[in-house]
Amino acid sequence: MALKTIMLRRDLERAKADLEALRAKDSEFEAREAELETAIAETETDEQRDAVSAEVDAFDADKAAHESAKDALVRKIDELENELEVFIKFYKKEWTKTKKRIRKDLLNIKNIRKQDDEI
Repeated sequence: MALKTIMLRRDLERAKADLEALRAKDSEFEAREAELETAIAETETDEQRDAVSAEVDAFDADKAAHESAKDALVRKIDELENELEVFIKFYKKEWTKTKKRIRKDLLNIKNIRKQDDEI
């Protein structure tokens, strides 16, 4: 159990760190969006409008990819947390069963030895 939980926790920590790194870039997107809003307001010619339009399209694509990556990491984190929780619950349940079997086996061995001593 220990190795599996270590692996799951490590994967979970990495995914959370990656998500925080992506969230840190949110401010960059906000700044870039503000710059584009200013550029849109300042366009005067068709050439400028076309250039800004291309930048807006690139921005929209970048932001969509960014949001998609964040959503994927959130789903991955949820999956890892659920997997870890289920694994720990399963392990505890199985360990409890195993301890009961071990106790039962030990009692049986003691009873057998006791019977052998009596004979």
